[in-house]
Amino acid sequence: MSSIFETSFDFRFRKRPYSADLRSDWRISAVLLALAKCRMRRASVTQLHALVWAMLADGHGAQMAASLSGDSTEPVPIRFDPAVARAIDLAVGLGLLARDGKRIRFEPDGEVWWQSLVSDPSLMSQEKAILDNLGTVSMVDIERAVGVGRS
Repeated sequence: MSSIFETSFDFRFRKRPYSADLRSDWRISAVLLALAKCRMRRASVTQLHALVWAMLADGHGAQMAASLSGDSTEPVPIRFDPAVARAIDLAVGLGLLARDGKRIRFEPDGEVWWQSLVSDPSLMSQEKAILDNLGTVSMVDIERAVGVGRS
């Protein structure tokens, strides 16, 4: 009988080792970074979905920036990602965030996690650059960008 130690293993580099839905630490971190860019550090769920969407793929951040600045009149087609909703719920459950009615805000532990993200330039540098380009974002800004209330 062969021992497991006598078996050869073949390791392969994979761009994404497992599904994005299962990378809750990245999603929670993205939500925390997005929340910090919201006016008064409070956000609606729509704001968080829109800002995380802007971080997800090349071009999304530029598209959001153009809409927020008024350079584009086309609504931004954001995706309400169930993984972001789960990340928000996880962050609330872990005591990083709290719900105040329809708004989400930081809890002290969330501030600590966020501070560790922003203090290390090697962590989520592309995502931080995208959000820095967008500046502080209000709910009205996001509603205008995504076309809520347009006739």
